[in-house]
Amino acid sequence: MEKPVYYFDVEIKKRELLSRLLLAAMLAERGCHTFVGPRARRKEQFKRLSLTSGVIVKKSIPAHILDQVTDLADAGFGCIAMDEEGLLVDNLERFSEVRHSPQTVNLAKKIFLWGEKQRAFMRQKYLLDESKFLTTGNARVLLWMNRYYGYFDESAERISNKYGDFILIVSNFASYTNREMYERRNYEKGLFDKKENKFAYDEKIKKLEFIYNSFVSIVKKLAADGNRIVFRPHPADNIKYVEREFKGCENVFVCATGEVTPWILASSALIHNCCTTAIEAAYMNKKVVSYCPDGVARYALDSVNNVGHIANTVDEVINFLGDEYGVADGDMTINGFLRQDLSLDEICSEFMSVQFMSDFDVNSNIVSEKFYNLTGSIRYSFRAFRESLIIDKQERIVKKTMRDKHPFTRPDEINRFLECLMDSGVVSKKITALPVKYNLFYIHSD
Repeated sequence: MEKPVYYFDVEIKKRELLSRLLLAAMLAERGCHTFVGPRARRKEQFKRLSLTSGVIVKKSIPAHILDQVTDLADAGFGCIAMDEEGLLVDNLERFSEVRHSPQTVNLAKKIFLWGEKQRAFMRQKYLLDESKFLTTGNARVLLWMNRYYGYFDESAERISNKYGDFILIVSNFASYTNREMYERRNYEKGLFDKKENKFAYDEKIKKLEFIYNSFVSIVKKLAADGNRIVFRPHPADNIKYVEREFKGCENVFVCATGEVTPWILASSALIHNCCTTAIEAAYMNKKVVSYCPDGVARYALDSVNNVGHIANTVDEVINFLGDEYGVADGDMTINGFLRQDLSLDEICSEFMSVQFMSDFDVNSNIVSEKFYNLTGSIRYSFRAFRESLIIDKQERIVKKTMRDKHPFTRPDEINRFLECLMDSGVVSKKITALPVKYNLFYIHSD
């Protein structure tokens, strides 16, 4: 039977898989064919599923994917951009140009943004397409507010039992720790064709180096004072680089496995500098300290630091971690960059106002869970083995970083989250994830 089709593609599992799965479940309950899977790059991906049309939900539409979006549009597939990276930006002008282009905006059916500040700027920037920009907010906010509907409770308890009382320090310094990879990609995308872009990048790296080194110093200071520290790398960090920093340091644990949420839930406090995890932690009623060494913030637009206690020195950080200071009463709207009063019904209505219809034969496309787990594990292991044979060290790091962004995902992971949605009453029908191909799931509603 022909139904509206929505394919939610995922770049970074830890960041957006569950929020996109939440929306896919809501749309499946409304009678749509919905999928969650790897990034959609070619029309052949959908021909193999016998899909003739559909809406591809992407996290951004930069200029370098114009050919992909055009090719998919010519094949009968529309595009909705649901922004994942525009909550915290250093510069709205740069955000508007790096994550979008006039051509890709023209092809997109709608563009969902985190807050009113982003929408107002984008509407002014792209006057001909201003009606496409909507302040829907991002479903990740609802997950933060509701502690992921209990999905991470058991994981958080296991972490607490293993590590006891600890301070969580989060990194968003990947552009520095993995700078060779980022420079290579920026050159490949043509972002450095403009001299001003290369100059801005070099200045950013200088700032990041200072903040990163300051964070390394405070980790070692706090650990030396007897505090247990968990340092959480960003998904795009060069983890080996970070691990070398703390080699031999007692009370310091570098942990990059799984999502950050259970680590937040298990922590006593979180230290950051312009990081989204600060908002997540604040919603979960955790103490947040925004460490800005010598007053230096990661981004020029640094309102996110206001959700926590702002500390400019090591001594101030130590003071704020004391028992006399509780949870900061900060501005959770991030000065207009974050919409808080989200409505799942509203977001779903916006999706369903853009409909591309297709039939999908479930029985001929799904595979058994046993077969999926076996072939998926072999594929992931083979990729890791193949990468180990790469002689060029930097190329090897790039491949591993890209693989780790969306590692092999088993159906039971997905279905446990769907069960939490059902148990919490977010969806009323039985929703099940059926494996189709590697990391690709059809979200089925009874």
